[in-house]
Amino acid sequence: MRIAAITMARDENFFLPIWLKYYVREIGAENCFVIDHASQVVPVRQLLSNSADWAQVNVVRLPFVSQSPRFATTQWSFDKHRFAAISHLVASLLEYYDIVIHGDCDELMVADPETALSLKAYMEKRYPFEVIAGVGIELLHDWRREGELDLARPVLSQRRKFVYRIHHSKPHVLGKACRIGGHGCEIPFEVCKDLLLVHLKFVDRANLRNRQSVLRVNFKQGLVGNASRWRWSPEQAMTQMDRLLRLPVAEGGFEERVRIVAKKPEKKGQFFELSAAFSPKEMRDIQHHLIELPQRFEGLG
Repeated sequence: MRIAAITMARDENFFLPIWLKYYVREIGAENCFVIDHASQVVPVRQLLSNSADWAQVNVVRLPFVSQSPRFATTQWSFDKHRFAAISHLVASLLEYYDIVIHGDCDELMVADPETALSLKAYMEKRYPFEVIAGVGIELLHDWRREGELDLARPVLSQRRKFVYRIHHSKPHVLGKACRIGGHGCEIPFEVCKDLLLVHLKFVDRANLRNRQSVLRVNFKQGLVGNASRWRWSPEQAMTQMDRLLRLPVAEGGFEERVRIVAKKPEKKGQFFELSAAFSPKEMRDIQHHLIELPQRFEGLG
C-alpha cells in the first residue's frame, strides 16, 4: 500500500520539523509533500537541509496569494484558493497513491496503539475507504508543570492533557479525490474512534506567543476572515490556553470519543462537517472537560 502525506507551510520553523519527523518515520520521506506557501524567513528547502533524513521530501512553492487576474484575493477567498489548490494536488497524488493524508503542519494523524502499532498499519487495516477523519483533540502545554517542548523527543511523551475539538475532526484522509475545505469535504465521511487528529497549536506556550504575532500580521492584511484565530493577539491566545487548562478534569473522559463518532457528519453549505451534527449544548458537554491521553500513546508524535 502506498500512502502520501501533504501539508502547506509558511515560515513554520517550529511545527514543520515536528510534522516531518513524524511522517518521514511513519511513511518515508519520499512520500511526504510540503507546499511552501511563500516562506519569507526560512524557505522549506533550506529547513530540509537540517536533516539528512529529509533529503527526499518533495517541495513545491506557491505564491501566498493568488496571482491570477481571474481571482481577487480577499479575506473571504484566501482559504478558498488555498484549499482549491490542495484539493487538486491531493487528486493528482491519488493517481499514484492509495491514500493521501492532508493536514496543517501543526496537526498529526495518530492511530490508537490499541488498534495498530503504526499509522501505516492502521491504514492497511482500514482500507479501502473514500474519506475518513480522526477524532479531533487540542493538545495542551500545562506550562506550570511541564517544560518547553523538546523537539528531539516525541510530542506525546511530553504532553498528555487535551480537550476534544469536534471541528478538528477533519475529513482529510482520502482514498478518493474530492474537494476539501478547512473542516469538511464535499462527500460524506466516517469519523474513526481509533484515529486521532492531534492539533498542536497550544503545545508550547513560548511558541504560541511568537507564532500568534506572525499570524496576526497576516490577519491585519485582510487575508483571512474575522472568525479566524489569526485575529487573536498573543495575549488572547495564551489566555485561551489558560482557560482550557482550568476546565474540570473528566475521569475516563477519553471514552467520550464514542459519543463523537456516534454522530454522522451533516451538510453545511458546500461541505459535510462533523460539527454540523452537534447542537451547541452537545458541543459544550463534550468539549468543556480536560482529559489525559492514556499511557499507551507515549512515544508517539
